[in-house]
Amino acid sequence: MKKGALSWQLVFAGLMIFLLIVSIAIGPGKIRELAGKFNFFNDENATKKTTDIINLRTTINSLLTDDKDESYRSIDEFWLDKETAMVGFDTRCLASSPNLCPSGGTTDADKNFKIPKPAECGDKACICNYEDDGWGDTFEGDDHNDNFIVDSCITFDGDINFRASPEDPFNHGVRVGQDPLTYLVIFNGGTGGTNKPEFGSRLELFVQKTKLTGYTEVFISSRTSDVDSRVKYIDSLNK
Repeated sequence: MKKGALSWQLVFAGLMIFLLIVSIAIGPGKIRELAGKFNFFNDENATKKTTDIINLRTTINSLLTDDKDESYRSIDEFWLDKETAMVGFDTRCLASSPNLCPSGGTTDADKNFKIPKPAECGDKACICNYEDDGWGDTFEGDDHNDNFIVDSCITFDGDINFRASPEDPFNHGVRVGQDPLTYLVIFNGGTGGTNKPEFGSRLELFVQKTKLTGYTEVFISSRTSDVDSRVKYIDSLNK
């Protein structure tokens, strides 16, 4: 091999190693932010549904269609973008029954407010994203959907309730009546306010389906001790 060709190969290999080191140092969040800022890989007709939210939809649908009364799946990496909150709306949350809509957030105003289901969900159960500007009152507003991210929702057929754990540090849902569980209202960083990670949060999500009388409950949580006990219980049922 000629000396010139070998030199170029060494330069190319060195460049690849340098780019790998830079990408590791920057982290996936910053890479995502830069890609979005410069419109890399973006389609003009692309929706606000991220790869992660589509993966969540696929995971939930796989549980809804299996033949078990109780089952679960895990998502090893779920990326919740910076300044984003994710809210689950039950099937029965409708304009005519606002008391069945979710409540939650990092301020009293949000916690006391029933979040109306976005129109793009129709009469189906859905999970949607909202902008969280870090100043609180993410949901409560003059027209009640100021921070809703249009075209971000994933919808599901059937009579479904979404629930979450009060033990989940990312969840700020209000307890559902006397139910020990809460509405699904997950914030990037968990604590809300100004303490959110700069580029978003990478969560390990646990998703559980439970068939109950007349409806199905879908429980979503980041990994907690409560989740570990649920896994052991469901595994014992499905042996």
